[in-house]
Amino acid sequence: MSSEISAYKRDMIMHWHHTGYSVDETACLLKLPHQAVIDVINHEHTPADTIHPVGAQDVPLF
Repeated sequence: MSSEISAYKRDMIMHWHHTGYSVDETACLLKLPHQAVIDVINHEHTPADTIHPVGAQDVPLF
């Protein structure tokens, strides 16, 4: 569900979460489902996948 939320709103959710807004207040202000706000907050605490281009480290530098 959080994939349907724009990056701007995700940034707002995380900013408000760090400044102390409750999940209920955030969901109400952004007109989002309560669970969507929780999903965005929980997603921040999971390790991000790092994407490495295939073969980028095998390129000779000479």
